[in-house]
Amino acid sequence: MDWSAREVALTVADYFEMLLSEVEGRPYRKADHRRELMTRLDGRSASSIERKHQNISAILLESGIPPIDGYKPLGNYQHLLRETVFRFLREHPELQQSLISAGLMIPGSAPTPLAGYGSIIVDPPSYSGFRLGEPPPCYEDRNHGRIDYAENDLRNRALGRLGEKFVFDLEKRNLLAAGHDDLAGRVEWAADTRGDGLGYDIVSFDTETGRERLIEVKTTNLGIYTPFYITRNELSTSDRRPEEYRLYRLFRFSRDLRLFVMNPPLERCCRLDPSVYRASFG
Repeated sequence: MDWSAREVALTVADYFEMLLSEVEGRPYRKADHRRELMTRLDGRSASSIERKHQNISAILLESGIPPIDGYKPLGNYQHLLRETVFRFLREHPELQQSLISAGLMIPGSAPTPLAGYGSIIVDPPSYSGFRLGEPPPCYEDRNHGRIDYAENDLRNRALGRLGEKFVFDLEKRNLLAAGHDDLAGRVEWAADTRGDGLGYDIVSFDTETGRERLIEVKTTNLGIYTPFYITRNELSTSDRRPEEYRLYRLFRFSRDLRLFVMNPPLERCCRLDPSVYRASFG
């Protein structure tokens, strides 16, 4: 049975209540939200509500808006659902402002890493196949164009440096914990000592083999599905030195930090869309 406009509106409002809690660092339980929502819908099961929330994640991801981490995007959604999501965003512009504010947050210092990755590392998100679509004109106009969260992260150099500092400290601690004091002393924050443009930020070493690691760090305060920019030089370096290259994606940096690691070839891990053109006069 198709979902009614009333049911869809209630489910969309519930999703955005959770998303707002997530970006503001307030705890919530998805199971509690599903149970409460079941009492207000027309006999919908918990699994059907979860699928609807996953559909909303897909709609947001297609529109360039970071969705809830815990709801993996699921396509093939109801057209009414997409219309309701965009209407809700138009009527609640403070939601996107909260996302922007959360993305720009800069903690006073980088978190202190513990030795080992176990407490913070997660699997990379699987490539969903969703392409960035065009929101309806009324939504686009109201927000003065699409908000590019990846560009906001790119411009937030203070946050980027804190992310690099965190990985620099993490790599040293991991090597020390593995008994490689000599290698720990050789870990280099190359982006700081030699400048940008190398194609990587940190020079470290594998704790088992001692082999050199070239680590590019990408940092966001937002969730796991937030897109990020990769420069041509970074991509070229990953292609030339795939055995040594690693991309560390830090997310939710200012609240409950997590990271995942991407190994070359990067195009197997995500979709790479060319978005920058070089203009010259010679």
